[in-house]
Amino acid sequence: MKGYKKGAVEFHNDRLYSPRRPAINVKVYSFPSAAKIAARFNCSESQAEKAGEFAFNMACRAFWESVGDIISKYFPGVKWYQGGRSGGWLELESDPKTWDGIRLNHWALLERAVKAEVKYLTSESVIFEDIEANKWYMEGAEEFNFIDSLNGPRCIAEEKQKARELLTQNGIVGIRL
Repeated sequence: MKGYKKGAVEFHNDRLYSPRRPAINVKVYSFPSAAKIAARFNCSESQAEKAGEFAFNMACRAFWESVGDIISKYFPGVKWYQGGRSGGWLELESDPKTWDGIRLNHWALLERAVKAEVKYLTSESVIFEDIEANKWYMEGAEEFNFIDSLNGPRCIAEEKQKARELLTQNGIVGIRL
């Protein structure tokens, strides 16, 4: 990218004496609020918080599973690491001092692609789609909310809802599922 300088490359290291590597900050600063999730799915705010947490975890897993392909497009064969206490840095094992203009351009393109991937995976539309598909808005939902059965996949939250209804019909109350 025209105008990108080596001085714009960020570095990260976890400990004082660990190697400083070129890094991209992949922390998420914009995410749908619990209130927005609750309003969209007509669920309690506490269930919306859980749903948001589950969706965030899924977005993180999807990012770290896909980022290797993005890196290999611009830095084939280069080792990369997830760094930071909460995994908020993508670090590459490469020395920017040895980069020519083409390599620096690849870094700029990589940085743009990585940030776009983070933005996409944590966008409201993708988060809402994941919450809907996994039925995380339902009371009793779990992060891995589906199980295989002889009759095909079953939703744990739906099964818990059926059990609650059955218990209520039989006059049994106070059991938390």
